[in-house]
Amino acid sequence: MVALIARPVFIFNTLFLLLLGVRGIRADEVPLKQVKLFTWVVDYEPFWSPDGKQIVLISSRHGGMKVHVLDASGSNNGSQMRQITFGEAEDDSPAWSPDGRKIAFVSVREGVQQIFVMKADGTDVRQLTSGKAENIHPTWSPDSARILFNTTHFSGATAADGRDVPSANRVIGEKIDEKMDLATIKPDGTELKRITTAGGYTYAAFSPDGNSILHRRIQGALSQIFVMKADGTGDHNVSGGANLDGWPAGRLMGSASFFRAG
Repeated sequence: MVALIARPVFIFNTLFLLLLGVRGIRADEVPLKQVKLFTWVVDYEPFWSPDGKQIVLISSRHGGMKVHVLDASGSNNGSQMRQITFGEAEDDSPAWSPDGRKIAFVSVREGVQQIFVMKADGTDVRQLTSGKAENIHPTWSPDSARILFNTTHFSGATAADGRDVPSANRVIGEKIDEKMDLATIKPDGTELKRITTAGGYTYAAFSPDGNSILHRRIQGALSQIFVMKADGTGDHNVSGGANLDGWPAGRLMGSASFFRAG
């Protein structure tokens, strides 16, 4: 799964490579011999609270991959980080609502990634999606009225259809992304609304005014950034001729950033 496997491995590998760079590894030292772990705690997927005073993230420091909250002004290297989800399930992709009252996140239940929402203090946890479809990357509308997410619900695809399998370009995303569409749902779990059709739509975020949706679109080996109206119409390419753009992060800011290979 992208969220729970690929990203922690990527973070560890990045730290590992940085460590090797500091040591100045020579060509005759490859293949590398076993070295000691540089770190054994995973902290990732950080997301600001609306007031900028706190950060919600996923951490393994208390066992498992769980949602935590960290004071942004803290100087204790995360030692006072507060765990707010519990249990055996692994969690991912927390997103604070713009009104500061709720946090949406992904939790893996019976091997399936589902969308959940809770109060910002971790109470009143509610499961929004169900079934065997994969549901990932929740983000909020600017008015906190709806949650936008990626889902295979409409295609009928499950984890067996390409989760943990590299995409055609073997750089960005997974095979199952081809089956993903965008949808919104209310925080109470009602009014599931399909936004896109035909698959290949992932990693989306509303514009600050809520009128547009920034997203990644995969078509074969192509991974590009598109913008559409909030109702799914008027989808257009903003990557130009680039063929390996991904993970756009417009959030609720006035500008967008994204990963570009090469």
